Amino acid sequence: MRIFTLNANTKGIGTYQRCFYFSRELARAGHEVTMATVSPTAKYKPVIYYKRDWVGTHPEPFGAGPWVRMIEGPNLGNKWLPGWGSGAAGYLVSHAGNLRPL
Repeated sequence: MRIFTLNANTKGIGTYQRCFYFSRELARAGHEVTMATVSPTAKYKPVIYYKRDWVGTHPEPFGAGPWVRMIEGPNLGNKWLPGWGSGAAGYLVSHAGNLRPL
């Protein structure tokens, strides 16, 4: 089965570790797992790689697994609003009902 896991925190922060280990156990059970998180560095393009351990990344899976495909989404605007993990775009979407025309 193909499984997609989402983590709303920046890579390495908050629930990232829990989500990664959960994803890895699903991969160990034979599933094809992709995990998405927020990149701490990429501003405009996603970063895609593979992991099987907490430390280290690989461009392609090789050797024994379990391998988890990782996607770090761009974080443009992530620090514009402190404490808001999805950045300015997420803020506008979540508060669209509160916006009034001038």
